[in-house]
Amino acid sequence: MCHIINLLEESLHHKPYIQNLANSLSQTFSRSVLFIVLCAFIGWYLYDRDFEHALIIAISVVVISCPCALALATPIASVVGIAKAYKNALLFKEARFLESIAKAKVVFLDKTGTLTKGKPKLYKQITLKSFDENLLYNFLSYSTHPISKALLQTLSTNAKLPITNFSQINSKGICAQFKNQGHCQELIGGSIEFLKERRILHDENLPKDLQDFDMSVFGYAIDSELVALFFFEDELKDGAKEFITYLKRHNKTPIILSGDRYEVVANLAKELEIATFYANLLPEQKSNLITEQQKSGEQNVMIGDGLNDILALQQANVGISMGAGSDVAIACSDVVILDDSLKNVQKMFEISLTTYKRIKQNIALSIVYNALMIPLALAGFIIPLIAALSMSLSSLLVVGNSMRK
Repeated sequence: MCHIINLLEESLHHKPYIQNLANSLSQTFSRSVLFIVLCAFIGWYLYDRDFEHALIIAISVVVISCPCALALATPIASVVGIAKAYKNALLFKEARFLESIAKAKVVFLDKTGTLTKGKPKLYKQITLKSFDENLLYNFLSYSTHPISKALLQTLSTNAKLPITNFSQINSKGICAQFKNQGHCQELIGGSIEFLKERRILHDENLPKDLQDFDMSVFGYAIDSELVALFFFEDELKDGAKEFITYLKRHNKTPIILSGDRYEVVANLAKELEIATFYANLLPEQKSNLITEQQKSGEQNVMIGDGLNDILALQQANVGISMGAGSDVAIACSDVVILDDSLKNVQKMFEISLTTYKRIKQNIALSIVYNALMIPLALAGFIIPLIAALSMSLSSLLVVGNSMRK
């Protein structure tokens, strides 16, 4: 909790880019007002030769044109936005990401754990050769991938076996060795593409089952011989379809970036009515696709949850991680969805769009106020007391506009 509070406090130190515009306007406005005040004082003094009257008008102009409302336009709206976000289990690490999300035109989405629940269930097993489940259990126990964890839950173990030289290749699979009666067995598990790379599978001898199922597949091989295939299905998260519909309605293009099989990703994209998707991607390929999109000049966000998404999260204009994702992904992201809900991801976009809209409204209110009141003060219709009250009222208008629902 202390860490979250520190992040919230730190987020307010990084201002939205639009505040640079507000600050620039304030500086230019302040210099212009000083020049106008000087001209007003000289003009009125030359007009009626009344020093006191000229001074009162000059003071009224200075007071009524105080750029407090303009200075408050962005920070007040940002504080309200950050607070609303946290109430909805959304943690912004920097306030400027409210603006970036609002302006984003492309939303990149990971599949497993982002659009789906990330809890694959074993649908079917094809055993090509008998194998020791205890050995497979020990092999899988070193992996952090959701499919490995799901398969692990279906197995039982009797004893811990000495698995050595374990390695996990992100978006591909896992490898290890097991010494059995003097013979060192090579254990390999992973995606179909990974098994092809290891020359365990070939296009011409793919099992027919792989062509009939549009599911995630985990292949298990011992000494370069395929012994089993495991088929997994993963359910869509609640609110996934509504979230994609929301993005389209607000002119934001959803694109799926996944390391899963083409058939699996294509089926999901069809179900969610997403036109653009990429499958069989390595982590660096996800990042490269985001880099290519950024060349268009449009801002984007990346929503992911796993180790495979780290490079993409860092490359995107805004990296958003699901709270149930890996600790590294959360550390590398700019916004964290604390409760892992797509409904709150949609809420994040709503809050960002509303906050950005409020900031622009606040700046417009400040400009309109000064455009109306400064001429009245210059004409001598406003005394310093009324000017002070008007200036306070303009600041209250900005605060009230920022806080309204």
